[in-house]
Amino acid sequence: MDEMVQSDTLLLQQLRARHPLALEALYDRYAQTTYNLIWRMVDDPDLASELLVETFWQAWNDAPWLSEHGPSCGSWIYQLARQKSLQMIQEKSFFTEQVN
Repeated sequence: MDEMVQSDTLLLQQLRARHPLALEALYDRYAQTTYNLIWRMVDDPDLASELLVETFWQAWNDAPWLSEHGPSCGSWIYQLARQKSLQMIQEKSFFTEQVN
């Protein structure tokens, strides 16, 4: 088994078991690329930082319900980040329309 896949599998097991160091490891592994994804989507570095924190907080809260056969850690985190970014874009668009 590929070393990264194996370590992602172990990391997901530890996250499901609520090991705090697993969240730290997840953040260390995926925060920069996740931040870059969010920043490209929302085009605001401060908002990207806020959404990054929200993404990892949601990951921590959702981890106990993850399937062992679900997506890889990276895919899962990027999916959460994308959903949060799209939601923020929609909210900003709605408020902009309301003001105009």
